[in-house]
Amino acid sequence: MNLRQYVSEPDENQSQEVCGSSSRPSLLPLLRRIPPERVGLCGEYDYSGLSKRVEHCFRQYCGAEDLVGVQVSQRGAIVVLTGRFATPQVKHELVALALGIEGAVGVEVNGETIFPPVRTCSIRQHVLGSSSSASYRAC
Repeated sequence: MNLRQYVSEPDENQSQEVCGSSSRPSLLPLLRRIPPERVGLCGEYDYSGLSKRVEHCFRQYCGAEDLVGVQVSQRGAIVVLTGRFATPQVKHELVALALGIEGAVGVEVNGETIFPPVRTCSIRQHVLGSSSSASYRAC
């Protein structure tokens, strides 16, 4: 049975029941889940939630003079930082802070996209008595 049939066709054994009283699991909790990049400061849905949470984090951890001239926005799950940075060190700190916010998959700084490094681990495989290393992306 596909999703459309699951949602629209009642079971033969069930009578017409009031919405929500069916024994079939509801799909509404899946539809009510907010994507991490759209969660606002207080947990509510906010289209620009990620950028607001990043700005809030910047204000908590950085001095006001470090943030002068820096604008924060978002494009999906990418945090976009534009403007002039006080020093290269400040820029690196802001990128690190932004990457640490839940929902951020990358940071774009004045047109250059930065993604967090991919963690890899070395796994020893023992095949027929020989060992070889393989590197896999962490999930």
